[in-house]
Amino acid sequence: MCLSALILHGIAEIIYGYEDAMGGGATCDRSRLRPLYRDSCIRIRSGVRRAESLALFKTFFSDPHHSYWRASYLADYTLKQRA
Repeated sequence: MCLSALILHGIAEIIYGYEDAMGGGATCDRSRLRPLYRDSCIRIRSGVRRAESLALFKTFFSDPHHSYWRASYLADYTLKQRA
């Protein structure tokens, strides 16, 4: 849904550091989407400053104040990652 909103608003490029283990739209196969989305000229660059992004996520998920994330798929995936 967020990817669709960015495409519809004419955003030309998305740059992100850490992947969405829960299935973010930035990694979807756009060739299977409807023409409005499939034919957009949006560029997506992943992994930019990934090590720094991963360190921030690990700090967040390791903080006891965020215990509601404990044992979630995203927390488990993140804490197992290497820079």
